Amino acid sequence: MEARGEFFDALRDKSIGQLDPAISGFKKSLAIDPNNDAAYYELARIYVSKGNLIEALNNAKQALDLSKNNLYYKSLNADINLQLGKSKDALKLYESIIDQDKENIDAYLAIASIYEAQKNFNEANKYYSMVEQQTGVVYEILQQKINNYITARNFSQAIGELKKLIENYPEEYQFQEILADLYGYNNQPELAIETLQNILKQAPTYGNANLKLAKISIAQNNVNESLKFAKAAFPNTEISIDLK
Repeated sequence: MEARGEFFDALRDKSIGQLDPAISGFKKSLAIDPNNDAAYYELARIYVSKGNLIEALNNAKQALDLSKNNLYYKSLNADINLQLGKSKDALKLYESIIDQDKENIDAYLAIASIYEAQKNFNEANKYYSMVEQQTGVVYEILQQKINNYITARNFSQAIGELKKLIENYPEEYQFQEILADLYGYNNQPELAIETLQNILKQAPTYGNANLKLAKISIAQNNVNESLKFAKAAFPNTEISIDLK
């Protein structure tokens, strides 16, 4: 049988879950035509599904060697390298994908995840920002950037990202609450107070804002002001508030 026939028979076997006959078929196809990059690619995918990542990588490399600009082959090689813990090789491949396809969002996200694993949070966020340039504000990405900046203790950058989140979700007061906390960590108590007061203008019964204003007032030795905010946080007059 010709290589083409063996190849398509193997594809059929693969499509119905007959993986071992498919492996045999793709190998027969390659014995006839060793330059069939698609057969190597299909073998690599099967070996990934079977958990044999070393054999998967060997075949994925063969496919890429035969078709060096194929984005599917590059992506598979990168993914397998990443699963094998070869982050340097994976990073090089994902960068190559971006060089070839500037709109390949999966590659940007993969690179960001690699830098996060290396605790290089600022570099990870650089790639998240590249994604945002194409997609606009995405809630999950923006949250991840904020978390990364906070972990890196880069509070100024975290504040900037959080402001974008607040612009898009103005009624989610917990984001403004986090912003106030970040101002506090960044030694900007006046802006923390202003942010909390802004919450209370929009939602006068938002208890957490009053509680945080009470704590700030205590830290500033303003007991009367602290008592006022604490009472506002707990309007039930039967509750005894001890500021000691």
